[in-house]
Amino acid sequence: ITKKLHGTDHIYFSNALTRLANVYYRQTYYEDAELALKWALKIKKKQVPPNLKLIRDDLVSLGNVRTSQGRYSEAKRNYIRALDFQKKLSGMNSSDFGARLLDLGALFTTQRKYIDAEKVIKRSLSLLEKYLGPDHVDVGVGLERLAYVYQLQGRFVEAERRQRRSLEIFREA
Repeated sequence: ITKKLHGTDHIYFSNALTRLANVYYRQTYYEDAELALKWALKIKKKQVPPNLKLIRDDLVSLGNVRTSQGRYSEAKRNYIRALDFQKKLSGMNSSDFGARLLDLGALFTTQRKYIDAEKVIKRSLSLLEKYLGPDHVDVGVGLERLAYVYQLQGRFVEAERRQRRSLEIFREA
């Protein structure tokens, strides 16, 4: 219906493609999700002015698809590009930039690059705590991710401390 009403170069069609890609992703139809996201991105980049937030979100989704496929170098490029768009939106010192850093941290964790993951997640936490406060749910998510990295490295005391703090945050939310 959207295609008939607005054509295939309209933002509504692009957004519908993104939603379809999310359905494919949840069903593990990664190739279909990737094709839909690439088409959606192509349309969104043509918009004048381009909606940087929507492009950023599709790049993150494409990074997630490629991570699920084990295509880590391509996923990393997508996450870095999403961070570049986030810089244009809010700069490098913002909670939104911190949230996007968690995507990259998750990729490094998946790749077992724990030193890189820890560094990125700590940077993310620093931004999230500074701009959202130490008791914000997003800080809890970041602490959980850091706890998981520590757990995978056998650093159980540090993992437990971060996990307990995240539980406190979630309990109060």
